[in-house]
Amino acid sequence: MDRSQLMKALKPFRAKCKELGRSLDSINLVEAYPGDSSSSYVVEVEAEWAQGNSSWFAIDFLVDVLFDTVPYEMRKLVFAIKVLRDESCDGSKFEETKVFSTGPLLIHQ
Repeated sequence: MDRSQLMKALKPFRAKCKELGRSLDSINLVEAYPGDSSSSYVVEVEAEWAQGNSSWFAIDFLVDVLFDTVPYEMRKLVFAIKVLRDESCDGSKFEETKVFSTGPLLIHQ
């Protein structure tokens, strides 16, 4: 399985977020281990509703929706979820990353 297959598998995830009133402004995949596309990916998201809330608020929601919408075989490729936030002093983006384990995101924690 590759990046394009995982992006396709994330379409229901993005749609469900929107259906639940928490649309994602952007979603991207980045190799967890740069140069090794055969292992796992970090799911990077930007969402207006996540701004100003705790990162755990956003992560809890995103993990629940991910588990409801993405098949196990695809979830094995997800290493972490990263929420990009606009809260730095100069208005630039900074990252809130939550890694769930030292391996793929397989079980809900």
